[in-house]
Amino acid sequence: MSLAGWVLGTAAGLGVAAGLLIGSIGVGGIILVPSLIELPIGATDKERVNTAVASCMFSYIFVGLAGGCAYARKKSVNWRSTLWILFGAVPGGAAGAIIVGYLNALWIKLLLYSLVMLSAIFSMYRTIKQHKLKEQESSPSEDLETVEPGSIVDHTAWKGRMTRVGIGTVVGVGSALTGTSGPVILLPILLTLHWDTLDALGSAQVVQLPIALAAVAGFLATAGPNSINWALGGCLAVGLVPGALAGAAIAHAIPVNKLRLGVAGILVLASLFLLAKLVYSELVSPM
Repeated sequence: MSLAGWVLGTAAGLGVAAGLLIGSIGVGGIILVPSLIELPIGATDKERVNTAVASCMFSYIFVGLAGGCAYARKKSVNWRSTLWILFGAVPGGAAGAIIVGYLNALWIKLLLYSLVMLSAIFSMYRTIKQHKLKEQESSPSEDLETVEPGSIVDHTAWKGRMTRVGIGTVVGVGSALTGTSGPVILLPILLTLHWDTLDALGSAQVVQLPIALAAVAGFLATAGPNSINWALGGCLAVGLVPGALAGAAIAHAIPVNKLRLGVAGILVLASLFLLAKLVYSELVSPM
């Protein structure tokens, strides 16, 4: 389907906005699909959802490459730990891309909007917790538990490795089903389990690229090249990459905690509005 120029321009703008959020507060990909499905990118509701999800996953290849390389250059990636996450994330991403073609658009929207709200609430919780730690003149990392040998946090133990594979599978399937970037789902899980913050951030950045590649391969295998709107995905990527780089610079120049709280609050309200709108449309549609 050929899209109008203003739609592609809007997609590029959304990519910039999402990239800025990704670079500055770590939450950004979550806004793309809900915004795109409101644009004329498909003839039916199902087509709009599938096109938005597939095109977003294609665009994450580029932002994942940029983010992964940035963290790798700073030696902020624990490759032995991340590798076990990838063992689950890659097949999970491919499986999610196949499953999404069989799901009703309603269920995908419900999952997506709920994920937006939960991710925003977690971001607010994390920010408030860090603020309290600073008030107590404590380091944000002091609330993290010491890694105990044999625990699920220890990547050298069998239990820790299998936990990472399981988490990776959930993240891969969830990302491909909803069209969100890997960090949106992975970061809350890892930080809730008291992963080391640097380990969690590095892993989240690196998994984006393999998940996106696996998901795109899944879309192509099941629905062919027309399953992805290449122009739409390209425009998203054009905005995402520079947006993410600019967001990283902004993060060092403004009070990020206040920005994170503000954006999280907006996302909670937006997700509630979208859920209410979805429920209302389903209730009145048969009438």
